[in-house]
Amino acid sequence: MNNYVKVNHDSYDALCGEYDDRAKIRAIRKTRFEESPESLGGPVLSRARKYFSKITVLEIGPGSGEMLAFFEKNNCRTIAVDLSPKMARVARNRSKNTDFILGNIMDIEFLWNQFEIIYAGAVIHLFPLDEALDLLLKIHHWLKPNGFIFINTTIHEVPSEGYKIKKDSTMQIMRFRRKWRENELFAALKNSGFEILDRIFTDEKDREKQWVAYIAQKSINYE
Repeated sequence: MNNYVKVNHDSYDALCGEYDDRAKIRAIRKTRFEESPESLGGPVLSRARKYFSKITVLEIGPGSGEMLAFFEKNNCRTIAVDLSPKMARVARNRSKNTDFILGNIMDIEFLWNQFEIIYAGAVIHLFPLDEALDLLLKIHHWLKPNGFIFINTTIHEVPSEGYKIKKDSTMQIMRFRRKWRENELFAALKNSGFEILDRIFTDEKDREKQWVAYIAQKSINYE
C-alpha cells in the first residue's frame, strides 16, 4: 500500500466518529454556511434525469453517507467505494441499500460506460496530482456517454501537497492533502474530457474554507 494511502486509511478510520457526530448535528440544524445534500446533489441529479430513465450513482469516498442517502431517497441505485472500513460502516448506517466496496479507488476497475453519475465530493484533494489526474480519466471511462460528474474541493491561492494535520478536527490527525487552485481543477476536468456545466461556490466561514464544486458532463467526442 502506498504510504499516503495507508496514512489516509488510518486517519479516516480514526475520524469516523467525528464525521458521524457532525452528520447527526446537521440532521437537526446546519450552519448557515453549509450546503445541504439537496443543494449539492439536486442539480446533478436533475440534469442526469434529462438523459437517463434509470440512474446508478457511484460515490467515491462517501464520508458519513448523507449524499448516498439523498440519492437513495430519490430512487437511484447507489454504489460506494471507501478506503476506510470504519467510515464505510458509518455511511452504511445512513444508506442501507448501497453496495459498498472497500479499497483504494485507484485499484478498482469498473466497466466502461457503467454509471450515469459519479459523485466525488471532498475526495480529489486526497490524492497526489498525478494520481488525481489518472482518477479523472478513470471516472471519464466509467461514465456513460453524456454521464455526469460532481466534484468539489477547497480552493487555494498556492498549490501544494504533502502530509498535514487536519485542522478542523478535535484530534491531531495526519493525512495526505493536496491544495488545488480553482483554475487547476477546471483545466484538469477539461483535459480529461469533461464539459463543465455548472459551478457552485461555498464560503464556509465557520471552518475558514472556500469550496468550489463543478458539475460536468462526459464529452462524447473526447478521445
